[in-house]
Amino acid sequence: MSVVKLALQAWLRRFWPVIAVFLIAQALIRAILAIKSGGAFIDTPWDIVRPFVIGLWFDLAVLLLALIPGTIYWALLPASWRGGRADRLATYSGFVFVAFAIGFTMIGEVLFWNEFTSRFNFIAVDYLVYTREVAGNIWESYPVGKLLAALIAAAVLLAWLLRNPLRAQPDNVSYRGRALVIVGLALAAFLVNDTPKTNWSEISSNAYANELSENGYYSLVRAFFRNEIDYRRFYIVEDEQKVNAHIRELVASPNARFTTANPGDVTRDIIHSAPPMRKNVVLVTIESLSADFMAHFGNRSSLTPNLDALADQSVFFTNMLATGTRTVRGLEAVTLSVPPTPGQSILRRPGNEKLFSIGSVLRDHGYDTTFLYGGDGYFDNMNAFFGSNGYKVIDQKRFAPSEVTFSNAWGVCDEDLFARALKEADASFASGRKFFQHVMTVSNHRPFTYPAGRIAPPHGGGPAGLGDRTLAKYVEQTREGGVRYTDYAIGKFLEQARAKPWFQDTLFVFLADHTASSAGRIEVDPSAYHIPAIFYAPGFVAPRQIDRLVSQIDIAPTILGALRLSYRSRFIGQDQFGADGPARAFISNYQKVALVRSDEIALLGPRRDVKGFVGGAPVRDAGLDKALLFDAITYYQHASGWQTRFAGTTSIPQGGPGD
Repeated sequence: MSVVKLALQAWLRRFWPVIAVFLIAQALIRAILAIKSGGAFIDTPWDIVRPFVIGLWFDLAVLLLALIPGTIYWALLPASWRGGRADRLATYSGFVFVAFAIGFTMIGEVLFWNEFTSRFNFIAVDYLVYTREVAGNIWESYPVGKLLAALIAAAVLLAWLLRNPLRAQPDNVSYRGRALVIVGLALAAFLVNDTPKTNWSEISSNAYANELSENGYYSLVRAFFRNEIDYRRFYIVEDEQKVNAHIRELVASPNARFTTANPGDVTRDIIHSAPPMRKNVVLVTIESLSADFMAHFGNRSSLTPNLDALADQSVFFTNMLATGTRTVRGLEAVTLSVPPTPGQSILRRPGNEKLFSIGSVLRDHGYDTTFLYGGDGYFDNMNAFFGSNGYKVIDQKRFAPSEVTFSNAWGVCDEDLFARALKEADASFASGRKFFQHVMTVSNHRPFTYPAGRIAPPHGGGPAGLGDRTLAKYVEQTREGGVRYTDYAIGKFLEQARAKPWFQDTLFVFLADHTASSAGRIEVDPSAYHIPAIFYAPGFVAPRQIDRLVSQIDIAPTILGALRLSYRSRFIGQDQFGADGPARAFISNYQKVALVRSDEIALLGPRRDVKGFVGGAPVRDAGLDKALLFDAITYYQHASGWQTRFAGTTSIPQGGPGD
């Protein structure tokens, strides 16, 4: 028998239990996630098997790499030790550890899919970085101790069932034979991992099918190394001169005059003929508030009675789309008024100091500018970003113990956050200064816990025999309960604000940072990005409803337009407060960015991919509106130079602020 054949047989005899368990587990988790998708991944008969066929190749890519450490142990183990007591103990222990890790990851993938309808991605990478918040969130959301104990027990039981195949055997394989196995395994791992390009799992127009084709380990590692994407290297680009000219056409408006003739420079003076209104502004971005939670959009569970009543008394934008799926995307959009660039949010990137923002505009016009967040502002780099862009930052660490009535892994409850906002507003008013507050809530977030006794059971009543369980306990730790509690806190906040002397001179803006889920049958489904936006100012803004398509990046210029403030702008978003406005929106899913107009979508992806959708159905190149595509390329190619395009500058227009 040849040296190579003898070595391969000995290696396979030792490792086949691990190989079998891993591949079966990956097929099982793929089947579980397919079932959880409710068949939404099936557009054609081929889709039933395609995720499993493509997924198997990704599974092999991961498996071959994972086998290398164990193979090195086997190769370096002296012949006299192979099959001995220590070797058997190490083999059993190693298998228990591997089985536990596989089970742990499977549970993690199911929970992650429940939250994001996705395999592990850059969000999971962030969760590994921000371990305190995430570990606390998981501990409060799930029975972690019981799950870990069950996993350990299952791993030990599986090792016992496979005790005979796992029993390490002595062998006569030479060091040369073992070295050849290591070289062969490393070469196979390299070849297989070099072959499955990302687009193998993106050959379907159905996002569910593509996600199921992935392997969780593979996608996690890929996301770790691809948190930023060079737009000009990987995305379709147009002639720079044409883009520079067209971006000025896209942001032009009747009351705007460009300050230079420089190519691509969008700096312009926004001039209002009417006198400005020097009013306070409280901008509240609400965690995960999908539009379909509100009765105005068809919900019949009375989740948001306060926001629904408020919408009827306000300027209510019924067709606004969030730019992304993360809080940092929402904060980026409303603060900087820029399209979502591929990769990580600007909040998380180096060089994001002293940018042009709504905060810098209002600060130039004499406002106190404050960012208030109920959690730890280290998370997602919020403190560093807002602090380096001129905001006073107040996060959980700035709360005195007496100010905290309830907190969980993500921070203080929304009531406590709004109470601190009221205190800060009172201080600005007492000093004679106008104020701009940007408030970011946290309570509508897993683990969905909040102070007891605040909200009623769903649908007006709970089941009989609640016993000692409080009403809050009945509905807590569900998304429904989180939405109800946040709406309750907003109602209480406004009730207390109405008693303040500054209330009649304040514009309140309520909108979501993103939706609770961005899953859809197409890669970026606009309906999955639908959020409400409410502009409430009973003293000076007449209620009305605006139904045209609006983007989250329009919030900042729309606030300034509502105040009739004249200012120098570098925003890409535009004032939507008037009767007319650009009916378009920007949406993204980290790697893919899109421009939406009416029922058409132009989708741009890495490797210079271009896709089009009309009415939710994919269209071929000939069916894609070329003007829409050029607009999309212009917006995103221009935004890729965000560090210089949107750098800070004085926002006082030539001739004075106009107020």
